[in-house]
Order: sequence, then structure tokens, then C-alpha cells
Amino acid sequence: MAQRKPFASIIFAATQYIVAGIVLAASPLHAGAQTADVQITKSGPSSGVGGTGFIYILEMDNNGPNAANGASFQDPLPAGITNVQATCTLATGGAACPTDLSVVNGTVAGTLATFPNLGKVRVEISGKFGVTGPSTLTNTANISPPGGVTDPLPNSNTSSISTAMRYEADLAVTKTQSSDTYQSGVPLTYTITLSNNGPGAAD
Repeated sequence: MAQRKPFASIIFAATQYIVAGIVLAASPLHAGAQTADVQITKSGPSSGVGGTGFIYILEMDNNGPNAANGASFQDPLPAGITNVQATCTLATGGAACPTDLSVVNGTVAGTLATFPNLGKVRVEISGKFGVTGPSTLTNTANISPPGGVTDPLPNSNTSSISTAMRYEADLAVTKTQSSDTYQSGVPLTYTITLSNNGPGAAD
């Protein structure tokens, strides 16, 4: 005949299992994973003229389901671009504009410290195209979720735009003379002036 365990022993063992389950569930290794589908979309001109101005737009969205506070983005601009400025023009859905928005060595970057589910942030980038360069400028911006947050759709973390370029230069030549009257034995001086009125280079 099998020996029965005391009732108190059974209660104690069950309590141990319950406590162990609670501890395991509370462990960081078993905590619910945080996921956020962060997305960046870049837009801008499909064509441009060297030496003239441009405006690029970065739109960053958190499609959830969790917050992505601390997500970072960067946009390395093509070589030759000058007078670059970046401004946050929109923050909705509880998101906040980046306080560390910067332009360093031609790269626009920032951190979205407050980026909740369904938050959106827009950054406007302005500048001038280089006066010389390739026939097509391709520019890629990217966004990364913060540490501890997984993006289930990483393909939307980059966005590229290509701009077909042409380079124009308005060349002019003028010729003047030192006198409008010709006199025998008196030398005349002719001056020829070449100018490039831009906007592109004519090297």
C-alpha cells in the first residue's frame, strides 16, 4: 500500500512551483519582448540643377505596437552639397522633435527621445546642389530602433531617392576699347572680359 504524503507537504510543494513560476515570468529574460515598426520615408526633387537650392523631407513613423523612445536616424547627403540646414517641422501622435538635430560633415542626424506608438516626426533639409557632380545623385536615409526594441519590418528602416542632375553655366564675353576714335599713331587697347554667371561651374 502506497504511503500518502502529508497534506501540508503537498501545499508546500505547490507553493514552491507557483513562486518559481512568478519569478520566472518576472525575469528580464522572459519578459514580453518590445517591438516597434519604425519607418522612414525620404522625398525630394526628381531632378535638379547644379548650384541651385533643394529641399528634402524625412518622415519618420512608429507603427507600433510599442514605443520606440530613443530611436535614431541619419541621412548622409551626397558629396558637394553646401549650405545644409535641418529643421524639425512636425511632431504628432505624442512624438517630440529631436533636441539633438545636427548637421555634421554633410550628415543630418538626430535621436527621437519621445517616439510613442503612432508617433510621427518630420524633418526638412535644405541646401544647394554642387556646381559640378555626377548625372544622378542617390541619397539614402535610415532609422534604427532603440536598444531593447525589435523592429519586425526592418525593410522600412531605409529610404532612398535619386535626383537626375544637369549642370548649367551662363557664359558671357564683353569687349571694350580704350577709345571710340581712331587716330593715326595713337595706340588702342582692347579688353576682353569672360564671365560665368552660373549657377554651375565651367571649368
